[in-house]
Amino acid sequence: MDRKKKRLLSPLLERTLDALKGQRSMQTLENYHSSINKVKEFVGDGWEHLTVEDITRGWTDRFTTWLESHHGDKPQTVDFYLRTFRAVYGHALALSSEGTDGKPFSGHHTGGSFPAKRALRKEEVQRLLSPSLRQTLPENQREALDVLLFIFYARGMVFKDVYGLTHRMVTDRHIRYLRSKTGVPIDVEVVPELEEIMKRYHREDSPFVFPFLHEARKGCPGKELPEESALRRINRTARMIGRKVGLSVPLTTYVLRHTWATLMLEDSQPVELISQCMGHTSIRTTQIYLSRISSRKVDTAVDGMYDRMLRKPKHKRKERDIPSGCHRKSESPVSQPMENGNTHPHVSQTPENEKCPFLSKKETFVSCHVNTVIFFAAKVYISYICSKFSSAFFFCFT
Repeated sequence: MDRKKKRLLSPLLERTLDALKGQRSMQTLENYHSSINKVKEFVGDGWEHLTVEDITRGWTDRFTTWLESHHGDKPQTVDFYLRTFRAVYGHALALSSEGTDGKPFSGHHTGGSFPAKRALRKEEVQRLLSPSLRQTLPENQREALDVLLFIFYARGMVFKDVYGLTHRMVTDRHIRYLRSKTGVPIDVEVVPELEEIMKRYHREDSPFVFPFLHEARKGCPGKELPEESALRRINRTARMIGRKVGLSVPLTTYVLRHTWATLMLEDSQPVELISQCMGHTSIRTTQIYLSRISSRKVDTAVDGMYDRMLRKPKHKRKERDIPSGCHRKSESPVSQPMENGNTHPHVSQTPENEKCPFLSKKETFVSCHVNTVIFFAAKVYISYICSKFSSAFFFCFT
């Protein structure tokens, strides 16, 4: 009996957390508590009877599947709970004198190993924006599509915040709210795309921007739909839309959040700006968040170097979409002709200034420079003659 009590997981984990106080940071201990609470939620009534021997490879497989079903659009959250529980479980084994099967977490890759390709290309986003697509969708799919596009145009707003968004948070053409996960205040401008979506679902009898997310059944506003259930319903419908338009990844709310961040990064926007918009408490979090979704930008930059430094003209690849800020000098906006053929947007081309080196082609620079020198020399010579003449005239009358 004593042996069995020692092998119960719950008291062993309690002793482990007590032993780690002072050895680990408060944040780490809170993370351990969170992972243990998630296991309690998974096990349910059997928590008090769960033993160390129960934590096998089969058990972790079921736990992982359960996490994915509850956080299907947030693979990093699944990874977080697996990683932190594995860590506290390892500390618990160190306090236990008995052995176990040794590797219950083998095969479960942790440490941020969520799928790399979680963002859409801009061409795929344009498919979702197509008016012809919207015309072919039934009502429930149009609603899901609007939620996805709202997330995108609201700078990657997380679904939980979309679910709880009320009209009181929208003032002076700005959406102001605290991000649910981090408590960071976020201010989003209501661009025309957002305004159009919000008007579509505005109802006087509901404080929410998206009332249908809170309704268990259509036309039954009395029964509240939980946030997790609403998320599963939207994602299920979103995947149907994604398959219909032939997207490269299963479409979810999380994908649209990643897509916004990816396009910002590929447009050469600073990580600090992206971090603020996404409500991250640390730029380091944003860097980890974006580390696996910027491969297209890297590919473009590397191919551009090959084209400019090594490849012969006949071997150069066709011009692909190059993010702003990554163009070659000859392709910069300043050097592109304007509507009137002017390569400089702030100066007009007139007959008088066509030969000026700052307003025309490089080959006119030398001749223009010589003309300027001659003109300056002539002015000096005339001034000299005038001064001599003035001196002689003054001498004659003295």
